[in-house]
Amino acid sequence: MDDATGRGAGPGVARGIRAHAIGIAWPASIEYIVMTGIMLADTIFISRVGTEEVAGVSIAFTLIFMFVALFNAVAIGSTTVVAQAKGAGDAAAGEEGA
Repeated sequence: MDDATGRGAGPGVARGIRAHAIGIAWPASIEYIVMTGIMLADTIFISRVGTEEVAGVSIAFTLIFMFVALFNAVAIGSTTVVAQAKGAGDAAAGEEGA
């Protein structure tokens, strides 16, 4: 039962899938680290102005992260739909999902 998930496959296959997943995920991880660092720097700069300004920046950062999470959820969902359709050989459903 050697399938694409590595279930029933040897340890080399599972490691290959894990390495592939990490290879895909590391750029997004770096992006989030950089984004958090920029927001932290912005908060430090704004903190010199006043507390109300820091509150405003904090609200804006929360909204930014909320929209990023929403768009990522849509991207992950649509990627899953397209991948399943492609795997099933249904090009029309893949196009519709995209």
